[in-house]
This record gives sequence, structure tokens and C-alpha cells, in this order.
Amino acid sequence: MPYIRVVLKNLQTGKIDTVSRDFLVDTGASISIINNKYSELLKETESCDKVELIFGKGKSQHYDVYKVALIIKDNVFETLVAFVPDCPFLLLGHYAFLERNSYNLFHSSIKQTRLVRN
Repeated sequence: MPYIRVVLKNLQTGKIDTVSRDFLVDTGASISIINNKYSELLKETESCDKVELIFGKGKSQHYDVYKVALIIKDNVFETLVAFVPDCPFLLLGHYAFLERNSYNLFHSSIKQTRLVRN
């Protein structure tokens, strides 16, 4: 699956993660997901909402949603992410992220994605 390197910024505290991380790009995901790698960054932050997510085998659960900024190269995307502590990956979804780009170009051989905004 293609990925994009992302630096995450907490919009409530202004703190920026010091590590650039690989996020999988999933056009079928409704919302972006972060995991416990960001628990320290979100520590002093209140969630702005909750979302019910349904994973494989139909298991559903409610998770906190946070307002963050995704920094990709020189572009900043303010978006919402669901915090799923035990999720084994970081995920960029459609809502409030992929839908804000004109094109999402997937380079399958190197598993990278290029975003195009108008």
C-alpha cells in the first residue's frame, strides 16, 4: 500500500512531533487514524469528538477524535484523526484529508503517493 511521510502537529498545544512517520494511504478509509506513537503528543489535549469505527470481522468501537495538522513537505493540512492506540499502522483516510486534494497519484513500484492541490 502506498505511503506518505508526515509530521504531526497538535493544534491545541502547538507541539510538533520530532519524527517524520510513514502513513499508509487508504482511499477506502473514512477517517485518518493515529496510534499510541502519538500518545505523548496528545497527552494534554481534549478530544473534539468520538467516532465509531468498524474493523475486520465487524468489530466496532468508539474512539476519540482530535484536530491536528499534518505537515507533508511544505504543505499543512488541518484535519481530524481518530486515536486508536493499539492500531498497528498510521493511516490517511478520505474525510478531511484526501478529499481536499485535486489528485492523489499512487506510484505503485516505490509505494509512494503524490498529492496535487489546486
